[in-house]
Amino acid sequence: MTSGDEMLKGTKAETLVLLREFFNVPQSIFFLVSDWELNSSEVLNKISEEFNESLLIVRSSCKAEDSNEESFAGAFESILNVKNNHEELSSAINVVIDSYDSDSSNQVLVQPMIRNVEMSGVVMSQVLDDGSPYYVINYDDKTGLTDTVTSGSSINKTVYIYNGVDDSDFDSDNLKLVLNLMRDLQCKISNVPLDVEFAINESGEIFLLQVRKITTSNKWNKEINLEVSERVHYLREFLS
Repeated sequence: MTSGDEMLKGTKAETLVLLREFFNVPQSIFFLVSDWELNSSEVLNKISEEFNESLLIVRSSCKAEDSNEESFAGAFESILNVKNNHEELSSAINVVIDSYDSDSSNQVLVQPMIRNVEMSGVVMSQVLDDGSPYYVINYDDKTGLTDTVTSGSSINKTVYIYNGVDDSDFDSDNLKLVLNLMRDLQCKISNVPLDVEFAINESGEIFLLQVRKITTSNKWNKEINLEVSERVHYLREFLS
């Protein structure tokens, strides 16, 4: 297993490019704000060479966005359904950059739009407030969009699943896909509580969109996992 500090030490874009070797991360290209300021035409030409898709997403990848100490999820702009031409890309990139501070070493991430989305959302490896050992899945299976949970722009569903659960204990194929993705990430990124964005298309293909550390973990009760596990064990014994 790879140290979580090593796997998550970079920006959003750097982490996704690293994880693309192991997980289904959409094709990605990123560049520095300084690259854009120096030669925007060259950046646009590289994007055109990289992608054949007609619709792209231009995403923030600010250095302050996903550190080990704090997270600013949703604080910076990301522009969906950007047509793959220089005019629309330029406009979208400028909007994203304008949402940053003046640090030209921040980055912009460009990926293809995921089509035919059936479910998207955020899954955490533990409860955000106290670190209880439940997977928390906050998802949207109605709109076909990938950003409704993170932007807070729609009514979403939330499920808590004890991290000792068997797949046979529930019957949602999509939830199983999400749990298996999180379990695989936990094998690759050890000893770090994870906050993960995902999307699933109509073909049952799950995409990894973002991985960050849960930064509230420093405030958790370190005994909470044992306490909850003992309660679950007692309940199972009582019901058996």
